[in-house]
Amino acid sequence: MRSLPGLFVGALYFASAINGQSLIPASSGNQWKLTSIYTPSPITFSVISSRPYGSQTVTELSQVYPWATYSFLISENASGVLMEGLVLNGNTYWLPEPFPLFRTNATPGESWNTPVGPISLISKQSTVTSGGVTYTGVYRYSVGSASQIWQLKPGLGVVSYIVDGVEFKLSSSVSNPAQVTTPALQAKPCPKPGVTSIPEDASLTGTERENALQFALQMGSRNLIVGASWAELEPTQGSYSLARIKDEFRIATKYGLATVFTLRVPQTATAAMPTYLAGKSLNDPTVKTRLNALLTKIAPLLPPQVKWMNIGYEVDTFTFTNPTQLPAYLAMFDAAKSTMKSLNPSLSVGQVFSFDASRTSDEMFRQISSRGDHVAFTYYAISGSFEPRAATAPAKDIPLMIAMAQQKPVLLLELGYSTAKASPAAQAEFFDNALNTLRQSGGSVPFFSTWSYRDIPSKYSSTIATQFGQTDPAFSPFILSIGLIDGAGVPKPSWYVVDSNLKAFSAGSCTGL
Repeated sequence: MRSLPGLFVGALYFASAINGQSLIPASSGNQWKLTSIYTPSPITFSVISSRPYGSQTVTELSQVYPWATYSFLISENASGVLMEGLVLNGNTYWLPEPFPLFRTNATPGESWNTPVGPISLISKQSTVTSGGVTYTGVYRYSVGSASQIWQLKPGLGVVSYIVDGVEFKLSSSVSNPAQVTTPALQAKPCPKPGVTSIPEDASLTGTERENALQFALQMGSRNLIVGASWAELEPTQGSYSLARIKDEFRIATKYGLATVFTLRVPQTATAAMPTYLAGKSLNDPTVKTRLNALLTKIAPLLPPQVKWMNIGYEVDTFTFTNPTQLPAYLAMFDAAKSTMKSLNPSLSVGQVFSFDASRTSDEMFRQISSRGDHVAFTYYAISGSFEPRAATAPAKDIPLMIAMAQQKPVLLLELGYSTAKASPAAQAEFFDNALNTLRQSGGSVPFFSTWSYRDIPSKYSSTIATQFGQTDPAFSPFILSIGLIDGAGVPKPSWYVVDSNLKAFSAGSCTGL
C-alpha cells in the first residue's frame, strides 16, 4: 500500500469537548492568525470544511506556514483529537487507522507514541499573553520533540505555536462553535444485493454455472457480475472467445439479475491485452482499432439486464504503478466509451477503482473518475501488506466512497474481508457494519456484491496472484480466505449475517439522502 508523504505534523487541529468547548472550534470559515516578532510572515489556520461520514465528522484544517502549506483531516471522540489523514498539493491521504493527536483525557506529563513521534501533554493550565490579552487554562502539548509546542485554548483555538524556540502568538481569530447538521434520511430504493458465486472458468458448463448461482440466489442475491480480460476474449488477433460471457449473460436474463460487465483492460498491475499487442501503449492506434473491434462484438451480446459497463479494473492502482500510462489510458477510455455509447446509448460506462488504494491517495482517482458515468469500487478494508483495518471501517468508508463519487452512482463490485489475519467474528462484524451502512445509502449505491460466497480453492492461488500482479507472500492467504464459507464447506459467522441481510434488502425499502 502507499504511504503518506514524509511530513512532520506541522500544526494543530480541532478537538474534543471540554466542558462543552472544543480545543479548536471546527465551524467552516473559522480562522486563526498567529504572528511572531522574529518574522513578518504569519501562520494561519483555517477550517475548510467539516463533513459527516456516517456518524463521524471529519474536519479539514488548512495550515499555512512560512515554510509549507497543507491540511490535516481530524476527527474527535471522548478521548481527544484524532489524526485521520492530510491533504497535500490537492491530493488526499487517509491513514490506515486514526491515531490520537491531542489527548484531552491524558494527565499532565503523560506521553504517547504516534507515527509522527512521541506526543506529550505538558499542562492543562498554561497561560499565554498576546496583544494585551491573557489566556488561561491553555492546554500545552509537545509534538515529536520539545522544540514543537502547541498551546490550545478550549473554546477559542490555537493561541501559541513554538518551533525551535520561535513563538507565534494569536493576533486575530474567527472562532465560532461547530454546528454540524445531519440531513434527514428519506425512503429510497435498496441497492441490488449480490454474492459472487460463479467462477470465471471457461471450462464450466452452463449447468455448472447455474448450479453455482443457486447458492447466491438462495441467500437473496439479485445481481450478477460478469468480467473478463481482453486477453481472454481475443486470445489471437481477430479470433474471439466469447462463449463464457455469453452464457453468463444468458443466465442473467433467465433469472432477471441486474448485471455489470467489466472489461479488464487495464487490470490492476498489467495492461491485460492479448499477446499480439504486448508492449504497445494503451493509446496506440492499433490498440484502439482492435479494442473497437472487440467492443463491436460484445455490444450485441449485452442483454437489457446489463445497465453498467466498466472499461478497466482497479485503474487507480494500474496508473499509480505505471504513471506514464495515465494519459494513454484516459485517451483509450474516452474512445472506448464513445464506441459503447454509440452502440448502446443507455449503457452507463465507467471504471473500477480499488477503494483501498484510492483511500490511501486519491491522486489517480481524481484524474480518472470524472470521465465515467458511474464509479465502481473493490473494497476489502486493508492496508500495508494485506493487513485488515478495523471491522467498523465500512461505517465511514462507504460514506467516503459516496462523497468521492460526487453524486455519481457508486457500484460496490467486491465487498470482502479476509479471515487470514482477522478472526471469523471480525469478518461477521465487518459485514454487519457494511450492510447496515449500505441500507442507509439508498439511491447513492444502486448495486453491491459480497466477494465471495466461499473460500477460493488453493489451486487458483497462482492464477489470481498473476492476474493481480502480486508477489507479496501475504496475498495468497489473504485471497484464499475471503469467503463466507470455509474450504470444508462450513459457514463462517459472516455467512449468517449476509444471509439474513440480503433477504431484507430484497424485501423492503432503504433510506438515503
